[in-house]
Amino acid sequence: SNGVARGAWQLDEKSSAVVVLDKDGRVQWAKDGALTQEEVQQVMDLLHKLINK
Repeated sequence: SNGVARGAWQLDEKSSAVVVLDKDGRVQWAKDGALTQEEVQQVMDLLHKLINK
């Protein structure tokens, strides 16, 4: 990748990020860095909710 999204979101080059968008492209959840087990569960629950909407 050329880093356009990383620059736009001001993300660290050596980090990971998770961004969840809804069907309209709106950010529903975002985090830069490692996820805790609780955050993984939150993201999975949100994804299921958005998919079933």
